[in-house]
Amino acid sequence: MFQSNQKKTIPELENIWLSCSHKWWQIGISTQRIQFSQQESKIRNLYKILGYQPPKIIFCDNPYIAWENIIDLGWQDIETHKMGELIKFLKIQLKNPSKGMLKDLVCRCNNLLKKPLESQLGIPLSGKLVTRLRQQINQEKVNSFHHEMGISKSTNLGKKFHLSWQDGINSTVLQIETQLNSHVLINILNKIAEITDHQKIEKALKKITLSLQKHESSQLLNSLGNLFAKSLFSRFCLKPELLAVMACEIDYYDSVVNCVESPREWKLWQGIISNTGWFFPYENFCFVSNHPIKYNFNQEYYLHGEGKKAIEFADGNGFYANQGVVIPPEYGKLNPDNWQCKWILTERNAEIRRILIEALGYERMALELEAEEIDSWQEYTLLRFNKIIDEMDEQPILLLKMICPSTFHTHVLRVPPYFTSAKEAIKWINWGISPEEIIMAT
Repeated sequence: MFQSNQKKTIPELENIWLSCSHKWWQIGISTQRIQFSQQESKIRNLYKILGYQPPKIIFCDNPYIAWENIIDLGWQDIETHKMGELIKFLKIQLKNPSKGMLKDLVCRCNNLLKKPLESQLGIPLSGKLVTRLRQQINQEKVNSFHHEMGISKSTNLGKKFHLSWQDGINSTVLQIETQLNSHVLINILNKIAEITDHQKIEKALKKITLSLQKHESSQLLNSLGNLFAKSLFSRFCLKPELLAVMACEIDYYDSVVNCVESPREWKLWQGIISNTGWFFPYENFCFVSNHPIKYNFNQEYYLHGEGKKAIEFADGNGFYANQGVVIPPEYGKLNPDNWQCKWILTERNAEIRRILIEALGYERMALELEAEEIDSWQEYTLLRFNKIIDEMDEQPILLLKMICPSTFHTHVLRVPPYFTSAKEAIKWINWGISPEEIIMAT
């Protein structure tokens, strides 16, 4: 047993945890410009610790450029016969398009680049580095600490000391990665269109990329982008936002039980996480990107910008998001107060439609959108929006509207879709008390 925590109470430990949490949240979402010259030696030392020779380090202003550089590297070594097979496939599809053509095309593009990238980059080192970071903690000391403080596995750090921003940061990383994967898929399709000497194929590929970049195709593009890039390289990227989650835990345990195995290596890791953007560590190359210049979050730590980008890099790359959901620029550029109810009727993405409904509110919907009047009772009206289908129950949205007889203010509440009677809906919102009983009571 160690003596360092016997005098520390649970509230004191929680205060240490909150301090570490705040510190590493700020580091994880840093917008400070990286001094690449200072980071180069740190990256070389990291490779040395793993037993690898220093790689060729390529610094990029943002991860979009890093993604493109990786693709360009693989593009140099594409086998001629592989490209020939892809062109042959496209010629067949021009004559007789198949149902799963886009997915098949993306898989073939992935296969086109897989071997060239493996040859150029060497083995990915991200897994080895994450394992090395986890090994900074002396687990025996941590287990003894848990035992002494009565913290069981079912109530360990993740539950006993909740990291309030972890869900938000996981969502942030997922959204950034999805946007980057989509970006690089469009990039590779454009590259194939540029090199082909078959005009019909060039025209078809350009038509595909233009179609995929339209707002209504965003879900399809994101799905195809992830299919293309994740197995190739994006899953081998180390993100400081996620490394900060791990570092927070190490920092906390080291503060209370002095459990870091190698203080010198831990100091190196802190310098890497604090001053490096997204980076791709491979055996032969390491691509390092700069931090964004801007993050915007809501109180729950999800990406959220109103009339401005939720994340932005120095060259203007980035995207808009509301409540952690990426939204198209035509929505994101405007403050939600200026959004229009009619967008709900044409929005095909269920997540974005939910964001629109939450931001606009049921009262505006009841006033501005066409609805079928199902029933009414006194100042209450039951409205059904036949063109707005809820993605959960696949039923039209049903609202109960009430106009206050004294103030003439409109109040609107959503009710389950199976009601056909305004009185029954009123009873439901009043916890089973009928409207007649309410009148008698008042």
